[in-house]
Amino acid sequence: MDFFITLKCRFIARKFRSKDWHIIQHIPFNAFETLINDYVENGWEIESDYHPLKPECSKWQCKLRKGSTVLSCIWRKNVQGEVVGIARVVDSIGAALNIPVYPQPQ
Repeated sequence: MDFFITLKCRFIARKFRSKDWHIIQHIPFNAFETLINDYVENGWEIESDYHPLKPECSKWQCKLRKGSTVLSCIWRKNVQGEVVGIARVVDSIGAALNIPVYPQPQ
């Protein structure tokens, strides 16, 4: 079983490198909600069916799009918020929230 997990991890890591994606994890609810609202107010569009984010939601997700840039935003109650997207945008979000970005910017 470890072989398949290792293979999956390598595949995901290669996908992140080839697309120049970064990820922020464990974003607290208030910061995550503010992030979504701020980006929508600044012209980003929510792609999927929009349902308001509430603290009691067990899972919530959306894709924010502006031009050709897409941010995948996922909220899970047990893991908190997660944002995946192109490195330059995600790195600036991480800096603004003072939360580490992976892989680490160089």
